[in-house]
Amino acid sequence: MNGNQEKFKSINIRFSFSFFVLALILGVTFFLLLTGEFRYYRSQVSVLFIPKSEKAAFHTPYILANLVKIPRTLAFYDRLLKDNPELTDQFSGRSKDERKKLWNKTLGIKQENKSTFINIEIMEKDRTQSVQLAEQATRTLIDTASRYYNIKTDIDLRIVEGPITTPILKYWYWLILLSAALGLLSSFLLNVIFSAFINLARVKKDIFKLPRFERKEENKIAAMEEELVIPGFPAGKEESTARKSKAPENLPVADEIISPPQEELYDIPPALNGEAAEILEEEPKEITEPTEEELKKRLNQLLRGEL
Repeated sequence: MNGNQEKFKSINIRFSFSFFVLALILGVTFFLLLTGEFRYYRSQVSVLFIPKSEKAAFHTPYILANLVKIPRTLAFYDRLLKDNPELTDQFSGRSKDERKKLWNKTLGIKQENKSTFINIEIMEKDRTQSVQLAEQATRTLIDTASRYYNIKTDIDLRIVEGPITTPILKYWYWLILLSAALGLLSSFLLNVIFSAFINLARVKKDIFKLPRFERKEENKIAAMEEELVIPGFPAGKEESTARKSKAPENLPVADEIISPPQEELYDIPPALNGEAAEILEEEPKEITEPTEEELKKRLNQLLRGEL
């Protein structure tokens, strides 16, 4: 009993190990397959802010904060679409609040480490659209700044670098969770299906193979019993032997039937010839076999000489 329990436990350990190994392999597979759905292209442009006057230099932190804040407005996005008719409004049909939220998810702008550099980032699933939108957003920012500040005497904006495009995994944590969940679920389903096939194979083996063997054995026994049974005689070994035994083929056969002489057949004393004739003329009676007691009685009479 203890040996069976240890064997069962070892099987469970193997099954658990194989289950998690399969789940890991399937999880990695789903991760690679779903990477395309979570892959985005980030295009970045670096813009340098240059103050030209003492007044602009004194207010540089405020001017930079305003320049970072302006592109996040919905008015900036509408101006971007208006100045660049080749761009399509990917948030059309939505409310103003939704359009602004979606645009701020697409746009990324910040001041780099308290310097006068402003980094503009655009994140899109299409690489070409990401590059194009980053370039147009940078130009729109320079044009918008010229409306609020004097770019000839106060400030100047220069593109230093970009756009530089790199692929990234957006919401990678959701990708990992989804891949792990799909891997575990797929491994569980495959184990269930595999176990079902094994159980089905065992059931088929029990139903079709074992009963078929038993039926064959029963048919053999029934055939043997039919061979052994002889009508009118009890079934047994002797009857089977007698039935299967045959007379030798080389026994002599007489050409004519030889009948014994009447004198030998009927040894009748002369004194009883008349009575014997009468007895012979009578109809034969049914001959019955003597019983055991009658045989004993006749044997005693024969020994005493009475017969």
